[in-house]
Amino acid sequence: MKNNIEIYAQKKAACMIVFLLSSCIAFSQMDLPPAPISSGEKLLQDHQFGDSIFSREFGRIISLNGQWDIAEGQLNKPPKKYSNKIIVPGLVNAKETSFKDIGKESGLREAFWYRKKFSIDGVIPEVARLKIFKAMFGTKVYLNGKEVGENPLNFTPGYFNLKPFLKGNNQPNEIVVRVGAFISQVPDTVLSGGEAERHRYPPGIYDRVEIILSGSPYILRTQVVPDIILQQARIIIDVANTSRPIQRLSLQANIFEYKTGKQVATGKIEINSIASSNNQTADITIPIPGCKWWSPEDPNLYVLQLTDNRYSYFTRFGMRSFKVDTAFTNRVLLNGSPYYIRGTNFAIHRFFEDPLCWQQPWDKAWVRKLFSVYTAMGMNGVRFSISAAPEIWFDIADEEGMIVFDEFPIWSAFQPEVGDVSSQANNPVKKWGIVKTRIKAHHIVNEFTHWMQERWNHASVLVWDAQNETWSPETGKAIREVRKLDFSNRPWDNGWSPPVDATDIREAHPYFESYTKGTEQMNDRKKVILPFTLSDVPNNAKVPSTFYLPYQYTYKELPLNSYWQQAVVLNEYSYLWLNRDGTPTTLTKDYYEAVLGAGATADQRRELYAKYLAAVTGYWRSLRTCFAVLYPFGINYSMPGGETSDNLADVDSVSFDKYFMKYVPDAFAPLSISIDYWDTRVELNESNPTAIDVPLFITNDINSPQTNYVKLKLMQGDTEIKQIQTRYEVAAVQQCRIILRMDMPGKPGNYQLVAEMETGKSAPVRSYRSIELFKK
Repeated sequence: MKNNIEIYAQKKAACMIVFLLSSCIAFSQMDLPPAPISSGEKLLQDHQFGDSIFSREFGRIISLNGQWDIAEGQLNKPPKKYSNKIIVPGLVNAKETSFKDIGKESGLREAFWYRKKFSIDGVIPEVARLKIFKAMFGTKVYLNGKEVGENPLNFTPGYFNLKPFLKGNNQPNEIVVRVGAFISQVPDTVLSGGEAERHRYPPGIYDRVEIILSGSPYILRTQVVPDIILQQARIIIDVANTSRPIQRLSLQANIFEYKTGKQVATGKIEINSIASSNNQTADITIPIPGCKWWSPEDPNLYVLQLTDNRYSYFTRFGMRSFKVDTAFTNRVLLNGSPYYIRGTNFAIHRFFEDPLCWQQPWDKAWVRKLFSVYTAMGMNGVRFSISAAPEIWFDIADEEGMIVFDEFPIWSAFQPEVGDVSSQANNPVKKWGIVKTRIKAHHIVNEFTHWMQERWNHASVLVWDAQNETWSPETGKAIREVRKLDFSNRPWDNGWSPPVDATDIREAHPYFESYTKGTEQMNDRKKVILPFTLSDVPNNAKVPSTFYLPYQYTYKELPLNSYWQQAVVLNEYSYLWLNRDGTPTTLTKDYYEAVLGAGATADQRRELYAKYLAAVTGYWRSLRTCFAVLYPFGINYSMPGGETSDNLADVDSVSFDKYFMKYVPDAFAPLSISIDYWDTRVELNESNPTAIDVPLFITNDINSPQTNYVKLKLMQGDTEIKQIQTRYEVAAVQQCRIILRMDMPGKPGNYQLVAEMETGKSAPVRSYRSIELFKK
């Protein structure tokens, strides 16, 4: 354990040394160069060092990331001895420490206490703030033995005024941070992230920590509002003043291309008459002629620098627009053009409790690889499912070109006003999925406000997702209050509660394969006890519904409506999870035993899962009734007793099993093909040759027409029995349907239809269907 900590700390220290040598200008904020940073320094900071200059508060930044002391103890009594070491950011984890029963209710502790010693050269300026980007569960800060302040929120930053107690001139300082040891420490008016399928809630400081030194007034935050039509950026600047009244604050605004460092725009800001202990807002617009748009295909980013020639503030942003196309039921517009999103879910907080989770979520190289393996498959979107991701996840989504549906960690599956929750209340896992009835809209507004302020400059964040599968009027009330804060007017998703505005979206979770008894999902086939097969696919609804009915019955919202006329994101489907070792999860055990038998091998289950996931993905994409199709899960926990899992075969290398790689990536390709033939058994005609008509859907998500060749093959094992070839043509962001007649052999047996489409790339895109030929 100690060796791991020491090795990791040495690596971080080495990165810090290189960083300090290469970017001392960025820290001193004096005599700024024409571009904020050279390409070499940018590469170093973005890919190696955790705290990128391109998301920096106003002032001199001192990072407190790295190794801290830690101890367990009582809530109101600091420990006398710190017995362990831990890395910040991270979570209290058994791999790092000797603590027992982490993340579970335990009489061993009420809190964990973090301690770090540091010094600061020079005199402490007028403003000294501590920013803890995220910590669970509840944060209290002490500096040099004095209480500084407390932040009860778990998913948004906490700012603390260190000025009264912070020592400069290289004198020693000791900071102590206390976090609650378990989710039960969270007050019942604060959102906790509790949900129905988590088993442990490891606490800790799970995002970066920094001290911000500056003069006063200082820039509190900005909001960059891109306008791609007029080629300009509106910049709203909130300024805070903690000292005497200021007659005027002069700021220089510089905008740079992120990739090249080239300055593309500049402006002057004059803010007059800032009262003492007051905030003031400036609102300016800066033209960016010939601006390059941000999209997943071309993730261009810009850097805004605001400086008073002593200190600087940096933020990154993208020039893009995103909205629901209200002229069509299920379409959105990215940068003014129809756009379709393909992707996955990152359940980051569930991964926090995975036995293999250690420092990966805070390792930029690992997080970048996680994103890049999915973008390489053609995916361009991700829901951060019931999770508040560390800041670097958003930085990397911006850079890699992945649209983020940013879901706040709310999943209250059990609502006392909707149904009886007594059994869940007595369950040590399920009880955290019961809605907190004391949380009202004004509590949620407070948390949503902090969340939005921290997120809104990220180019990748295009949808505010208020909650998952929760029936509550409170989130809708909160959305109505906070949506005016976002001048980009992003769409909102309100889970299983009604959409708030015509410009919002709804989510759907059509789990065709659900065969587990006693879950909240209901079988679409009226509880007929038959396990799902692909032959059932065309019998399902073509437009997926949202489970609004319990809300509508409970809160008397009539007439009943399972759809609402909203653009729909399909962000959960394919109820066939397997643990990473190929064993079923608790929700899928019954299904696999019914379909494959209790003696099935891991490979048999993996192949069935991959085939079905690819086929159902192709089905939903070909219908065009959903503007986004996001499967669960790209990252999740995988553990004994877990309900769900991700598809990774190996976590550290971010790799998949051979069946996943054979079937799934092609289903998410921007130019894809799907066999629209669902009969799994074909009866051979005794007197005449048997033939079947095989429809092929070609779906083009690319903004240009495509044409090439497509083949339909009949295979038995590795042997090709027959082949048909034809040419296809498909317009930009459109579809075409081709029907090919395939003659069947007269011999019964198991065969496979393979549609193979040339796209102009090295490998064709394929779709597969297994069929059994039989004689009556």
